[in-house]
Amino acid sequence: GSTTPAAVVSALGAASATERLDSEQYLSKHFPTLHQLGITPDTADAAPAIYAALNTYGGVTPNAGTFNVSNLVIPARTSFIGAGRGRVIIKQIEGATGAVVATEGDRTTNCTISGFTIDGNKANQTSANDGLVIDNSASGAQHLAADGVFGKQDPRSSVRDINIFNCKGSGMVQRGKGAHAFSRIWAMSCEGHGFELLGFDNTYDLLDSGEIGKSGFYLGPGFANNRMSNIKAWYTGMSDFSTYGQGIFADGSFRNNI
Repeated sequence: GSTTPAAVVSALGAASATERLDSEQYLSKHFPTLHQLGITPDTADAAPAIYAALNTYGGVTPNAGTFNVSNLVIPARTSFIGAGRGRVIIKQIEGATGAVVATEGDRTTNCTISGFTIDGNKANQTSANDGLVIDNSASGAQHLAADGVFGKQDPRSSVRDINIFNCKGSGMVQRGKGAHAFSRIWAMSCEGHGFELLGFDNTYDLLDSGEIGKSGFYLGPGFANNRMSNIKAWYTGMSDFSTYGQGIFADGSFRNNI
C-alpha cells in the first residue's frame, strides 16, 4: 500500500474510546510503525529511513524485530516509541562509528525516546561506540534559538524503558543542559561506564548498571544540580579496576541530590 503521509495516517485509525492509555501509548497508536513504512528487520541499515520518517511524521513506532542501524539519529521534537524492550532491538551494524542511538547535534529539544533495547554489538566493533547519547552541550543562547516552540533554553526530553547492552563504549551518555527525565533504564555488559553523566539539572530514577568495564555511574565535573533516586550498580570495574570500578564515581560533580 501507499506510504505517503496521508495514507499512513489514515491507516492508523483511532484508539478505542474505552482504552486507558498513558501519553506514550497514545502517541504510539497515532504514529506509523516501521513495517508500515517498509522498514523491516531485513533492511541493511535502517537508520537513514527512520530519521527521514521521524522528520516526516513527527514520530514512529518500531514493532517487533531486530532493526540494524549504523548510527540512529533522533531529531528535535520527535518521538521514537518502541513496542517494548523485549520485542524491539536496535542493533548496531558491524564496524560502525559513533553512538548506536543519539539525539541530533548538541541542542536537540523535546524528544520522547522509549520502549526498546539497544544492542551495541561490541564483538563486531573497533570503535568505542556508546549506546545512547543525549548531547545538549551547546550554550543556553543556542538552545533558545533552536527551540522554536516554547522559547526556553532547557531541552526537556523524556527517556525511559530502555535496555542498553553490549556496547564497546559507555551505555548511556548525557552532556550539557537538562531538565530531562530519565527513568527505568538498564545498562549491561558495556566496556565503558554504565552511565556517563556529564550534564546538569536532570532527573534520574530507577537506573540499573551491571557487568560494566569501568564505573557503574560516572558523575563527571559537569554533573550538577541533578536529582537521582533508586539507582543500582553491580559487577563494575570488569576491565579497568585500578582507575575505575566504583559503583558510583563522583568525579568533581557537585550540588546533586542522590
